[in-house]
Amino acid sequence: MTALTAESLTKSFGEKRALDEVSFVAEEGQLLTLLGPSGCGKSTTLWSIAGLHRPDRGRITFGGDAVFDGAGRIDVPAERRGCGVVFQSYAIWPHMSVFDNVAYPLKLRKVPRRERAARVAEVLDLVELGGLAARYPHQLSGGQQQRVSLARALAHQPRVLLLDEPFSNLDAKLRERARTWLRDLQQRVGITTVFVTHDQDEALSMSDRVVVMHDGMVAQIGTPEDIYHRPADAFVADFVGSINLIPGDIVRVSGDTAEFVIAGTATAITVVADAATRPGPADLGVRPEALTLTSSGPGFHADYVSRRFLGDHYRHVVRAGDAEFVVQNTHADLPTRPLFALGEHRLYPRQKDAS
Repeated sequence: MTALTAESLTKSFGEKRALDEVSFVAEEGQLLTLLGPSGCGKSTTLWSIAGLHRPDRGRITFGGDAVFDGAGRIDVPAERRGCGVVFQSYAIWPHMSVFDNVAYPLKLRKVPRRERAARVAEVLDLVELGGLAARYPHQLSGGQQQRVSLARALAHQPRVLLLDEPFSNLDAKLRERARTWLRDLQQRVGITTVFVTHDQDEALSMSDRVVVMHDGMVAQIGTPEDIYHRPADAFVADFVGSINLIPGDIVRVSGDTAEFVIAGTATAITVVADAATRPGPADLGVRPEALTLTSSGPGFHADYVSRRFLGDHYRHVVRAGDAEFVVQNTHADLPTRPLFALGEHRLYPRQKDAS
């Protein structure tokens, strides 16, 4: 197993800065996910690790060995880095059998025929395709083709496994099964893995750690629980999971609490504050499931707007002042003017304190 470190990776394409001082560590045997919207720099980061992009500066190490160092003028060619790569399109050759596709990287490395056959059989069993070695890609399902691509990436026993949105061509049900299967496989093999996705469900359900990226920069690094429950800023809160960002003003701060007035109302509600909280415009971030109905006590009233049924829960739209937001629970009906208690929440200032 090999730890992977990226330090201060910077990359520009013309006037566009794709990576801006990107740094993170994937520990040995860890599955680390690069998560973010299209154009945030996650694939550029992955290709830089693989050796398919050359950063303008920064450093990448595998187990302490530098494979790229802008200052030291080190740039190990892609074929010598020891990466296994699974592409978004699978990139398996249609004119080759499953066996020949998986054997190809071993053939390039001049592995003897008998050893090559044994290794192919081993990895095909590992990805549960042991009986399909003689088939061709057109005879396989999308999920099976993806497993062929993964088997090929694992065949030469790479130091690091790199996955670029490998489930994007699968339907929703198959994606869910595939990510459970892949996570189990990654843990059994124990290979350090960097996984790129824009799908928050994949990131939260599969990862040991998540790197959230935005505009070529790292917005937050943490466990899935950290990212979901303690987002660093409004972007992370909004991108990872569903959240209500309720506009208003912080009117008073006292110790670890503050009084917050929702825009368009005159009622101050008590919210959690931190040492950096100052009076001024802010958004109150609260997940739909963290708003609970209450009959009395501290909270705030809202006007009922509409509901949607989603199988195991309802998503209700309510309005308070100028803010329309979502509440998730199992109640089919809400009062016309329900009273809500705040669960886990956080304030996100909309401008820096001028002082």
